[in-house]
Amino acid sequence: MGVAGKGVGDRATGLVLGSYVLVAAAPFVLAGTHAWFWQHEHSTAPVAAAVVAALLIALVLRQRWAWWLLIAFQGVVLISFAFAFTNVPALLLNLAGFVLLATPQMRRYVGHSP
Repeated sequence: MGVAGKGVGDRATGLVLGSYVLVAAAPFVLAGTHAWFWQHEHSTAPVAAAVVAALLIALVLRQRWAWWLLIAFQGVVLISFAFAFTNVPALLLNLAGFVLLATPQMRRYVGHSP
């Protein structure tokens, strides 16, 4: 049984949801293990991590607005690679996140499509 009495649905939906949460949270979890993440010069990093965590919690709770914000953010990040390419792993991680959000399973999970 899922959150608030709502089941995730089928196994594929749970796998897509879990994979997206992992892909979206991993950079923040890894960065949080480094001392620079907590230094004053990077004071917005923990705030950004908290905002993303809140959005991920809202997504798990099936909030469609969180899905819209996350898919818009992932889309903007992917477009930004055309102007400021950083590295291949970052591109692949963001592409995977966008694809996972756009899957029929995720859209159905948040109630966007039948």
